[in-house]
Amino acid sequence: MIKIFDLHNDFLTNESVKSKKAYIKKINQNKNIEKLCAVIWTSKMQNPLEQIVKLYNKFLKNNKKLVLCIEDLSFVNKNNLENVVDTIIKLQPLYCSLTWNFDNELGGGAFGKKGLTRLGKIIVKIFEKNNIYIDTAHMNRKTFYDFCKITTKPILCSHANINSIYKHNRNLTDTQISTIIQKKGLIGISFVKNFISDSQITSQDIKSQFSYLMSKYICDNNIGIGSDFFGTDNLPLDVKNYNEINNIFINQKYFTHKMKKNILSLNAKRFFKLK
Repeated sequence: MIKIFDLHNDFLTNESVKSKKAYIKKINQNKNIEKLCAVIWTSKMQNPLEQIVKLYNKFLKNNKKLVLCIEDLSFVNKNNLENVVDTIIKLQPLYCSLTWNFDNELGGGAFGKKGLTRLGKIIVKIFEKNNIYIDTAHMNRKTFYDFCKITTKPILCSHANINSIYKHNRNLTDTQISTIIQKKGLIGISFVKNFISDSQITSQDIKSQFSYLMSKYICDNNIGIGSDFFGTDNLPLDVKNYNEINNIFINQKYFTHKMKKNILSLNAKRFFKLK
């Protein structure tokens, strides 16, 4: 099987993962997994910054396969800005998202109405200067386009799907997709049923997401996977773990070996300039 670089996995903040150490051991032993973005989702946390530091030190520090990412910086405000920013920069997450699904002091989430705020712009500039990417996955469209005007980096959308296939606030419009591709960005296709169909989905529905992008945009260098494992219970019937990801490509002549390698790992490695 081709190596996997998953742009979004929520196991660190999912209560169903009773033993995180056991799960990490399983990941480390899986030779097919090259990198995994271990996301800390902060939206429902008390003392998020404290929890981020604790989880990082306990589970991620010195682990070569797992990379820290932070979802939802809504706990950042004018009063704690300096302390929060300094702490996060020291941890060097691969990426952070400004929002989750709702508006906050930094910008508008997928179901919100705000655009990128002045404080949000400050965060973008500081983090990008320190080589921390901003994830656009949960931004509403107004915030997304505000962000595109000021970003100095290729655009990352770690886990989303395609609005032309299934309309949802979390999905990317064709104009957004074109913008990301023009800016040499990366789109991680998620496996979340809620963003793909009203019915139960299978690996073939995930394949259709890739096929749409590649046929319309010829962009196999701009696509990755952002599974959202442990961020949802609504996964494809036959893609519920890393060992089943290859089901997406079984007996698919359209996807060459090179395309599969690009989608599953190489595009993400190149995007983040990782060895």
